[in-house]
Amino acid sequence: MQDITGRAGVPAVYDSIGKATYETSMACLATYGMFVSFGATTGEAPAVKPSELQHGGSLYFTRPTLANYVGPRADLEHSAGRVFDMILGGHVAVSINQRRPLAEVAAAHIDLEAGTTTGSTILVPEGGGHWLCCSDTLRDTRSSRDRHCFRDFPCGAGAWRNPT
Repeated sequence: MQDITGRAGVPAVYDSIGKATYETSMACLATYGMFVSFGATTGEAPAVKPSELQHGGSLYFTRPTLANYVGPRADLEHSAGRVFDMILGGHVAVSINQRRPLAEVAAAHIDLEAGTTTGSTILVPEGGGHWLCCSDTLRDTRSSRDRHCFRDFPCGAGAWRNPT
């Protein structure tokens, strides 16, 4: 990474692997860089010494948990709204590459564990579930609350219908 960035490093590293990639990830950071540890596939990252952050270029290390960012309902709604705005604005792509009936949940888990899936996997309840789709809006038939619609659903413009 140092060669690619002209030895400047990157402003942030998001590491979901942990122990096996910790040193390499830290070495990628620019001065004032942020190391975000959010997983431990190969074990937890080692304990971070304050002097390591200092000598690495006044680095920052964090281990966030989603629960702290969406604990209050208002924070959850704000964060979800920003994500949907980014999706609808074309800044984030959603890849739904697998769909299975809910009855095949065990097979879906086997595929996920085997690493044979990419993107998102959607489990569809028997009978299509409770979501109806109309152009750019999803409506939960249980509460009549409108939601944004992913363009992926086979909606008919202006016509409410079951997406399955």
